[in-house]
Formats: sequence, structure tokens, C-alpha cells
Amino acid sequence: MQAEVRIERYADQGRCVGHIDGRVVFVRFALPGELVRVVLDEPHDREDRFWTGEVTEVLEASEDRVEPVWPLAGPLAMGGGVGGADLVHVSLPGQLKWKSTSIAEQMRRLGHVDVDVPIERMPEDEAEQGLHWRTRIEMIADENGRPSMRRRGTHVRVPIDTMPLASRALLNVAEKEHVWDGGFTPGSQIRLSVPEPRGNAEIADKSLSFTSNWSERHVAYVCGLGTFSLSKGLITERGVSGRFGSVVTDAPLPVTKRRYTGLYDYCSMCGACVRNCPAQAISLEHGKSHHLCCSYFDTLREKYAPRFGCGKCQVNVPCERRIPKKG
Repeated sequence: MQAEVRIERYADQGRCVGHIDGRVVFVRFALPGELVRVVLDEPHDREDRFWTGEVTEVLEASEDRVEPVWPLAGPLAMGGGVGGADLVHVSLPGQLKWKSTSIAEQMRRLGHVDVDVPIERMPEDEAEQGLHWRTRIEMIADENGRPSMRRRGTHVRVPIDTMPLASRALLNVAEKEHVWDGGFTPGSQIRLSVPEPRGNAEIADKSLSFTSNWSERHVAYVCGLGTFSLSKGLITERGVSGRFGSVVTDAPLPVTKRRYTGLYDYCSMCGACVRNCPAQAISLEHGKSHHLCCSYFDTLREKYAPRFGCGKCQVNVPCERRIPKKG
């Protein structure tokens, strides 16, 4: 199904909001104020609260629109579709505007404060045209053993001989290891991770892997949004099935008191997540074993990558969509 849509405002995940016959539609590769023709994702005949779609033609363009600097990451209708660069159609100043507006809206909606959110670009970013920032990439070997990426909504594997989003350090490693020459087993996963040094610090571990030292769940707990569950998810008023993001700011914000004191105050300890866990990684006595959970995840990765996951401890449980009642 195709339709003409007037784009209204920014949304998340590189999408913008419009309406079709009163129904909200989240549109990829659009900009506020534009008149665009979109194709809706399938299935679009369900009674969902919203639809999603993608731009196929721009009828009235925003001043912030540019030709995608990496066309393969652009819209499907324009030869793209490999993903990874949600704002590839937006000018560099337009990207700053998008991010500033999005954060300000969240501060207003969730924090009930009106603040201006200045976004500063890293010094080298303009020279790099907004590229070369990813320190991790994942690809899949095509039928000829070459690195490739799947085109969205299809099983087509698009061969690539570079990755414009990857950091210079990562590209140097890829070149040194002859990644772009191919020779991989068809269907195998190709993962590269090259951490960037912090300040003048040297990287002690030269292996190509790293992990974050910033927990969005713990930040949310400290901010008063919820407490932990037995499965180590965070239970908020909307339940345990959700995602978190954080903004570090020095803006003067009003202090509010947390409605809990303990780490597990919102958890009823009912044991539903224990019964749901296929890895038997959760128990009422000892909580969650991250080792067992990660080991199970590794088996899923080997079998189903790149599309794999679990999350069974967060669905069909009393805390899935609300704070559970304690019996």
C-alpha cells in the first residue's frame, strides 16, 4: 500500500511521524514538513495502533535533506536498504537539530521541564561527513564468501568492500586482516570490534572486543524510574518489557524523591520468570546467573544469528506491563 503523507515531527530510530486516515505512521527517511510518498510495511491491514513505512519519493523536500552520503544505507526504493545509518538523508546541521529537538521533547514529556539542549559536534566529525564513528560492525558472508549485509525486508545479501560507518581504526584492522578479500564460509557471521582509546590511555587488551561500563538500567533505578526484578530487568510503571536511554546534562532539574528504597521493591518474587527461563538461569534462592544466561545466548547466536534473542523472562509474567501486585 502506498500513500502521500505530510510529515509532522521527529520520532525515534531515525523515523518521523505522519498520519494516514487518522492513523499514526512512522516513516523512515523523512523530515518534518515534507510531503512524501511512502510504502507501508507489511502487514498493514491489521488493526494496529500505528503503521510503519518508508519514503519512496520526495514530493516537497525539507531544506535539511541531502543526497545520502552512503547510498546503500538509504531507502530501498533508491537502491539502499542495508541499514545502519538512519539519518543518512539529513544534512549535518539537520542531524544536530533532530537530536536537540528529540531530547528536548523527551525532557518536556518525561521530566516536565522546558530546556534548550545544545548538541555539539565532535571536531573531526564534519571533515568525516558524519561517517567513521562505529567501533563495531557485523556482516554476513554471501554465497561467494564475501562480506555482505542483508537488504531490509528481503533475503538478498548485498556484497560490500568497505564500511563507511566504521572507524578508521576498525577499517585499518579490516584491511590488515584482508576482510574485504572474502574467502569466508557462506552464511558465516563476520564481526569486528575495535575499541577507541579514552583520552591518552593505551588499550591494554589488544583483542578485538569490549563491553560497556554504563548501565542504562542502573541509571534508571537511581533516577527513580523503577526497581530490579528477579531476572535483573527493571520494573517500571509500564512493566519490565522496555528499553532505556539516558542523557547526561548539567541542566538545572527539580529533584524528586524516589518512591522506593530497595533494589527489588517492585518485584513480587512470584517465580514466573524462573519457570519461563529456558536456560534455567534464574532461581528464587540465587537470582539470575549471568553466566548461564550468556552461555544460552551463545548457543542461540550460533544457531540463529544475525536475528536471535530470548527475553522469555520478560514476557507472560505479572510484571510484563505493570508493577505486579504482591500476594
